Amino acid sequence: SKAAVCSALDAGILIDDDLRHLRDAKAGRLVRVLLQHGREGQFHSRQDISFCRNWGDVLQLVERIG
Repeated sequence: SKAAVCSALDAGILIDDDLRHLRDAKAGRLVRVLLQHGREGQFHSRQDISFCRNWGDVLQLVERIG
């Protein structure tokens, strides 16, 4: 799974365009980001998944979380 790969690499963030992969990745400190270019409207998740519309948004998020 992608969560297992992130764990093996000691990655702190998982960026994916498929919400299913992010929902499956429930590793403790892993920051999960849904990236969907051009998506309109709001995104709501009760699973602590961040949403970005482009790579610039992802960079801003990464800078905020350090």
